[in-house]
Amino acid sequence: STWGLLSIEDIAPMVERDLALASTLWKKTPEDIAAFVRHFEGVYGLAHPLFFGGSLQEALGMGRLVVVYLHDDDTSANTAEFCRAVLSAAPLISFLNESCILWASDVLSGSFPFSPARFPFLALCTLSDGELVILSTSQGPTTSGELASWVMTTLDDDYVFAACRASRGDD
Repeated sequence: STWGLLSIEDIAPMVERDLALASTLWKKTPEDIAAFVRHFEGVYGLAHPLFFGGSLQEALGMGRLVVVYLHDDDTSANTAEFCRAVLSAAPLISFLNESCILWASDVLSGSFPFSPARFPFLALCTLSDGELVILSTSQGPTTSGELASWVMTTLDDDYVFAACRASRGDD
């Protein structure tokens, strides 16, 4: 898995690109998300973290770290293994449900301003001053332990903590 935390200097050049991403993801309706969940559960089963049922904008407005999962059944051999072995792992399900919001979309159901090199593709996102910020990405095969560690490391970052508090309106 390729992942890591980004510094503020790394994040600044991405804000404009991230806003373009947000404009496509904002448009996902609850019906789009419900259709994705029905497809996912029909293929991979019911054991998975909770997928947020609203738009990405609504998820980000909750004031918590958001994990964006772009799903690709058609071109990635890694997707089935990720969904069956990683997203279905009970400890990971509990951890993700308690620590963040998981927002998912099929990569084929929208246009995105980046081209993930590998799948599964995940991005840790938050709001900063009302703007979408992608803090870190994970691309390619990963384990449930690696995924949990990646999220925990980001949650422990002071910048992320401050951004999440600010998006909630906390002092």
